[in-house]
Amino acid sequence: MAVTVQLSDAAIAVLRFEIKGYRSKRPGRRLGAYRELAEAGTASP
Repeated sequence: MAVTVQLSDAAIAVLRFEIKGYRSKRPGRRLGAYRELAEAGTASP
């Protein structure tokens, strides 16, 4: 049975930027979204 995880808009946006290879000028502003992705198992901490 698959587990569904609800991600925030910010986490989805960060994931899309990472996939496209974009780099943030201020990565600290995205920490919450990165933590959310790590908790969901989508990204490594």
